[in-house]
Amino acid sequence: AEIHTLRALAGAGFVADGSGANWRLLEEWRNLPGTSLYAWCQEHWTTINNTSQPYYPSEADILDPGTPFVPILEVPDNGLLVDYVSADEMIQVFEDNWPGGALEAPRVWSIGYHPPNFSETYKSRIHGALSHADQFLASEDRGPAVYATMSDLALVWPVPTR
Repeated sequence: AEIHTLRALAGAGFVADGSGANWRLLEEWRNLPGTSLYAWCQEHWTTINNTSQPYYPSEADILDPGTPFVPILEVPDNGLLVDYVSADEMIQVFEDNWPGGALEAPRVWSIGYHPPNFSETYKSRIHGALSHADQFLASEDRGPAVYATMSDLALVWPVPTR
């Protein structure tokens, strides 16, 4: 997404976007012939990494949480999509965001998938990552993990007052 896309999404009533990609986890795509995924994500999402957290992007720079801002929460896909990473890589991002103990503030571990090509391989990967997170569910007093939708995250990170 670019700023004009985020403005359009916000204007249409969307409250969150998950375009920000943790390009560092796309290393297998770095020099793959006929693709530009790695280079494009590296260029456009240069600051996104394993511990990137939600923010409201500035009107001037999609990577900058400054003001004036676009009123849509950018939720970086810090754990990327199962299409591109292993369960172990997603688990590492989980652990990077929660090394144990009490959290001082909410943290997001974002993973996902592309529905049109969801396969048994991808199902196994996401099952492995989610099974790890399930060991730390807040609902069972075992940790901070709470499953949430993107819309829910806009309630945790409300639009700042201008």
